[in-house]
Amino acid sequence: MQWADGSKNTYRNVEADAYVTLSRKRASKIAKTSAPIAPAKPVKEPSDDVPETRVEYFRALAAAEISAGVAARLRAALADPSDDVRAALVAVLAKERNAEGLRLLLRFLEDSSEIVVVGTVDAICPFEEETTIRHLLRMFAHSSAAVRRHTADCFTTYYQAFQEQQAVIHRKYLAVPYLAALLSDSDVAVRIAAAKALGAAEKFRENSLSSRRSKIPTCG
Repeated sequence: MQWADGSKNTYRNVEADAYVTLSRKRASKIAKTSAPIAPAKPVKEPSDDVPETRVEYFRALAAAEISAGVAARLRAALADPSDDVRAALVAVLAKERNAEGLRLLLRFLEDSSEIVVVGTVDAICPFEEETTIRHLLRMFAHSSAAVRRHTADCFTTYYQAFQEQQAVIHRKYLAVPYLAALLSDSDVAVRIAAAKALGAAEKFRENSLSSRRSKIPTCG
């Protein structure tokens, strides 16, 4: 190191790629600050037609913050030619559990693939909202026995969980006639699922009545 007055100093064992403070006697290392966090890389659209690549692409999109652009690209997956890709997206949206994801899931109920619709019924069942119940009621008439069975199983879980929101309770009761009709379904597994759901519905009714009676004030 050559100073302004022409004198020179030689420094040895100075760490490479480090900031140092120089004096005429020694070189002192400056403590490193933490490196800045690199911004998240944008999700790139797949450049090939391999279904697995598209699955990873849609999985990354669903995990990102749902903007208008992301939502539009996810909606495009409704028309993906691969059943496996659409089923995988249903599974991803089920894990995210947000309002936009639910809106997309409801559209997958109209899918042409049995495996996709079954996955969608299972995915929206945990939401247990008035809107989801209304859409699920239509699945009792689905052409697929697997879809009808999974729908009945979903309502079994609904009846097993007590829900005081009156609109939701009303929707649950609307399923009883559909379940009763399934007792004569051509598929034995569907009939078993319907019977199980009706048993849970009766238990749900009894619990609801007991709860209402307990809230009625009594005269002392």
